[in-house]
Amino acid sequence: MAVTQGPPERVAPDGQLLSEKHALHLQRCRYRCSSCRENFCLECKTMPYHTGKTCEEHEASLAQVRCKYCSTVVPSRSTSKDAICTSRDCIRRKNKACGRRLACGHHCDGIAREGKCLPCLKCNGKEGDFCNLCWVEDLQSAPCVQLGCGHVFHWHCIAKRLELKWTSSKISFTFAKCALCSEMVKHPCFDSVMSKIIKLKSRVEEAALERLRYEGLSKGDKAADVQAATSRYNFYQCHRCQRPYFGGVADCGADEGGGGNQFKREDLVCGSCSGAKVGNGRPNCSKHGDQYVEYKCRFCCSIATFFCFGSTHFCESCHNAWIAGSNQRPNVLVKPCTCSEKHAKNSSTASGEHCFGCSLCRIKSNESKPLQ
Repeated sequence: MAVTQGPPERVAPDGQLLSEKHALHLQRCRYRCSSCRENFCLECKTMPYHTGKTCEEHEASLAQVRCKYCSTVVPSRSTSKDAICTSRDCIRRKNKACGRRLACGHHCDGIAREGKCLPCLKCNGKEGDFCNLCWVEDLQSAPCVQLGCGHVFHWHCIAKRLELKWTSSKISFTFAKCALCSEMVKHPCFDSVMSKIIKLKSRVEEAALERLRYEGLSKGDKAADVQAATSRYNFYQCHRCQRPYFGGVADCGADEGGGGNQFKREDLVCGSCSGAKVGNGRPNCSKHGDQYVEYKCRFCCSIATFFCFGSTHFCESCHNAWIAGSNQRPNVLVKPCTCSEKHAKNSSTASGEHCFGCSLCRIKSNESKPLQ
């Protein structure tokens, strides 16, 4: 009994919608190798199979001039392999690109005005490698840079990553490190922005070390102390004065309840700036200045890291709960006092606002343990 083959599937394995002609060609000619499991065209032997094209259409498309960056067909008779389309993005990439011809004969895929050209991607076997930051385009789809550690990324991917900085409320410097080896980003074109980041990193480390010493936890080894201090403490950047400020111990459960990324940078205000805003003047310590001035969360005993609405101090946990819906019933956020510090009674009203003063002086005098 003869078996009749049904109509071809009009949706390709990759989800592409096919015309009847292309669906018939796929049904007849697309095969998978039993050894390497790669699909190929039985008719023209192209691997992988040219989905959405007949063999003749595929061969014709190879002869067309395509944009160096986005691979769209360039409406031109030009035969240049480095032709680009008229899209703004591709033109920006072209203007940023080096374009000089290397000794091997290939064009440089680096950025313009570099003292030393990027090593040839084709000759080094990286022609089809994807950028390990965006994972969307291969390296040759945009001008690239080679960092001091030797790894290569799209220039615009690194620039965007450095511009956006850390994505959570807490200061973190992962964004300024190589995505493959975690070394700090090092390249002449990023020296200006990286100098500011490194300066902030140094200030955070100095503040963390000072707190570690005041708590009597220093081991005397600076490298080990920096690692311990930056892992133990959370620091935030004040939106007003741009200085880093202490916001609690990292393992205190501040992220319980989720919502850690739902925040506005303008709500991150240090104790000194928030004190001036609520009319308490700018609190100041005669020994340590105003850098270590802290307020309590209005609703609990934790150190405040957020200052919202120009009047309310929140710790991160209460801030997350507020965003999650507790703003409809603020009283549910109020927690009983669990510390030995003297402060205003926890409340959902302005009566719960309280300035702890200089945290280092409190630690030094042993009046209470550091609030967590």
